[in-house]
Amino acid sequence: MSSVKSSAIVLKSINWRDTSKIVTLFTREEGKVSVIAKGARQLKSKYQGILESINLLEVIIYMSATRKLQILGQATLEDTHQKIRADYEKTGYTFALLELTDIFFKEGSVDTVFFDFLETLLSEIGKINNPRIVFWYFLLKLSSYLGFRPEFNICTTCNRSIASEEVGFSIREGAIICNNCGSSADSGWKLSVSARKSLSDLQKLNHKRLSSVSISLDNRFAFTDFLLTYLRFHSDEKLELSSLKLFK
Repeated sequence: MSSVKSSAIVLKSINWRDTSKIVTLFTREEGKVSVIAKGARQLKSKYQGILESINLLEVIIYMSATRKLQILGQATLEDTHQKIRADYEKTGYTFALLELTDIFFKEGSVDTVFFDFLETLLSEIGKINNPRIVFWYFLLKLSSYLGFRPEFNICTTCNRSIASEEVGFSIREGAIICNNCGSSADSGWKLSVSARKSLSDLQKLNHKRLSSVSISLDNRFAFTDFLLTYLRFHSDEKLELSSLKLFK
């Protein structure tokens, strides 16, 4: 058995037996790890109020390759992301980010770049006025990370660069189809000029500057439905996110 020290984001936790918790952590050093926090539910527990979703921690985990559940040895609270918790909408969309991370990352899948990316997004969603922008940005970047980056500027059939026209978007092809090559009815989704530009602009943003960049969005377009439909199709995941039910 070895010990690992790492930064960690709490994805979720559940009660285990009478006094403990099973906590799913997304760590910088070991990827996603499920740990047992012994005695976490006792009144005088050293983990009291620490093992909540969204919290950023510094942890020591006792690891063994023969166990599915590792043992949490120590946890120090680094950031509660209070600006997120103080806002109902920000909290809901942050839970959605964490839920998607839990779905798409397997135990022990280490990716320090993605950890840093997610940590930055939690900071940005706390500062931004419209948290949906961070969620849509995350869905776009997650699609790219998984290997199916959507194309919003070049027709998938004729390779023509699109300037200012309403086009269709093929979920299967992951790209737009210009009006010369097909209709929006054939492709499944219709993108107005403003909706396509919004998606294209959002895709190009630097994740460290999300809260400071002004981006014009077409409020008539169902960005969440569109991006989740695209992700479902290419990942074969149902993605019925419980966190988004907060907004229904």
